[in-house]
Amino acid sequence: MTSIGNFPTANCFVCDELCECDIDSILFCKFCRTLFHATCSSTKADITKNATVPCPKCETLRKKTEEKIAKKREERDNLSAKKKELDQQMAQMRQALNNLKEKLRVRIAFWNTFFVI
Repeated sequence: MTSIGNFPTANCFVCDELCECDIDSILFCKFCRTLFHATCSSTKADITKNATVPCPKCETLRKKTEEKIAKKREERDNLSAKKKELDQQMAQMRQALNNLKEKLRVRIAFWNTFFVI
């Protein structure tokens, strides 16, 4: 974060008021290019203690990104569970098909003993 001068047409991201304060009270995020008042972002004690001020917009974007990632992980886990379930069903169907083939082979062999062509 860096402090910048007045921007007469820019509004604070947090309070949506015009940024017409002195240079030290307006902050600019160089990553998302957002203007905001230092007092809107955090308390003065946090600013002097940490010497950095977290951007409220980037923080919001970070939280949204983390939520999206968590949702994607959950979807991936659900798909993995569904795939495992479908694989088990496929194995059961293969076993049932093999059983039917064996029964058919036995019946064909049985009937071939009566009807020799």
